[in-house]
This record gives sequence, structure tokens and C-alpha cells, in this order.
Amino acid sequence: MRLKFQSLVGTMSVWLSIWLIIFFAFFSGVAGNFKDAQVVEFQGIRGNYNMHMDITDILLQAQRQDRPVKMTFYANSVFGFEVTKCDSVLIATWTEMQSRTMEFYGRYVDLLIEQSIKKCNGTEDTPRGLQLVLYSNRKRMSKGKFIFSLGIRQRATIHESFLGPFVVESKSSARQVYDAKIADNLTEESSGMSIFLVSEVSSPVKISFGKCSMILQERLTPSEKDKILLSPELVKKIRSLTALTCSEDPKNDNFEIHVTTTGPTTGKIFLTVEPTKNVFQRFSLSFILLAVYGVLMLAMLCKNCRDEEPVRFGTPGAARHYRENYLIPSLAGPHACESCGIGRDAHIADCCCCD
Repeated sequence: MRLKFQSLVGTMSVWLSIWLIIFFAFFSGVAGNFKDAQVVEFQGIRGNYNMHMDITDILLQAQRQDRPVKMTFYANSVFGFEVTKCDSVLIATWTEMQSRTMEFYGRYVDLLIEQSIKKCNGTEDTPRGLQLVLYSNRKRMSKGKFIFSLGIRQRATIHESFLGPFVVESKSSARQVYDAKIADNLTEESSGMSIFLVSEVSSPVKISFGKCSMILQERLTPSEKDKILLSPELVKKIRSLTALTCSEDPKNDNFEIHVTTTGPTTGKIFLTVEPTKNVFQRFSLSFILLAVYGVLMLAMLCKNCRDEEPVRFGTPGAARHYRENYLIPSLAGPHACESCGIGRDAHIADCCCCD
């Protein structure tokens, strides 16, 4: 009996130890997550509400550890938001949401850090961080929170591209969304490549770029047949979109092209990548044409030009020509023919031959 009791006590001790280990492991994990997380709360939101948000520390921590930043937000009612810096919208929602979990990877983390420490208009007193603008059109006042923490999974390198063409077919005003992909080596600043948007549609459209219900502020408005060069700043933001994932779109190698039509529209749009032309390459033809024109003009101007016939010494008038054109008058001596043998030019042959 005593042996059974001791065995039972031993078994209970083992299970108690296991539960204590699990409890402390769970507690440590929660404490660790809380330590690595940053919470931004809001309440009583109706209409537009602007609040300062400084998540630079956790962004820098993610950059140092080469980890993504996970953003989870939820509220008691649907709302929209945008992230701004220096009155410029970095990214915004294009539809209202109540909850969402997103992850920002390397390039997006780098972009957010760059904007967080940016000085507005060169002023040194610009506070570190970003502006979070919340808006809700509901009668019910919104309250909720954003939680920023460190993620685990890392983004893979993109080796392939899919740039279209994307068929546009709309019978009325509508928004159509297409998935696109572009290789990392084509979007690097040192790649020497430029990206163009080409449109071949029956009526003008509006083009935006986004992902996970988020959209960039930049909007392109190409005509029916157009080719628009994407600025380096826009390419940088599009490249960052590929480093954004969410539960609805877990792929971390794509971005979305949003095409908005204003009426019946058919046709196609696509992106194309071409070698970047420097200033000389862009204007080399103009330089060549200008140079050819200059040479022709000089040839025409000099067509009737004749070189002055040289005066040879020993010919009539050589001495006078030499005195009048090459000698300083005060040193030339007498100009009379009878003084040829006395003046400074007496050494000139036939100097006394006046004409």
C-alpha cells in the first residue's frame, strides 16, 4: 500500500513538474511577446482622427534581426486609415476593415524606417515617427488598437516577373484588380533599368498600385495609347508592396495593379522594362544633328574666304609691307627710300624698292 502511495505521489510530482514547465514557458512567451510588441490604442473615433505613432524602435529591431514586423489591428466597427509623413500619404486603405493581420518584410521595413526618421522641409524639430490618420463614417464611435510585433518568416527573393498584358474589359465605371510580379534584380537602383506603364485601351483609365486592401497614393492617368515612365520613388514603393503580406494574400512576391474605368472600356495594359537612358543617350541624336549643322554652316561661311597672298622678301614693296604691318612705328625708322641703308630695316633685301 505504501509503495502504491509513493508511486502515485511520484507520478503526480512528474505531472506537476510538466505543467509548471509548460506554464513558465507560456508565461515567458507571453512576456517576451509583450516586450517585443508595441501597442497603439484609439477610441472615440468618428470622422477623421490624426494621431502620432512612433514605431521606429521595433522597426530598427526587426532590421537588426532580419525579421518582419507583424501588424495586427481590430476595432469594434469598420474603419479606414492611412499612414503619412510630411503631409505625404505613404499607404492607405481603399476599403474599410474591422480587423486584419499584415506582415512587413525587409524592403518595407527599410522604407518605414527611412520615412520615420525623415525631416520635413529640412527642419530639425520634426518628431520621429509617422502619422496615423483614422476615419470612420459610421454613427457608432470606433475604438480599437494596433499591435506591432516581430514576425518569424522571411521574404524569399523574387527571380521571375509577370508584367502582363492584362486585359481590360468593362461595361461601366468599375475597378479591376490584377496580380503582377517583378524580379528583384529589375527594381534595384543599380540595375540600370526603367519601368514603363503601357496602355492600349478604348478610353482613358486610372491606374493605382496596392495589396492587402492597401493602396499607394500615386495614381497614373494614361490616355488611350500611352507610355508612362514610373518614377524611381514609385518603383521603390511598388517594390515594397511585394514585401507586404496578409491573411487574404499570403504571397510575398506579388503586388496588385488597380485599373479604374469611367465608362465602357476595352483593351489592355502592361508593364515593360527597358534599359535606362542617360542624358547623353537621350540627346545624342540632337547633339549629332547640331554638330553636322554647325560644320555645314562653317563650310558655307568659309566658302568664299581666301587667304591673304603672302608678300615675299625680294619683291617690290616687301620692305614697306613689313614696316607697316609688323614693326612698331617708333622703331621702324624713316620710311623714305633714301634711308634704307641707315634705318633698322636696312638688312631687308630690296628695302629701297618703294612702290
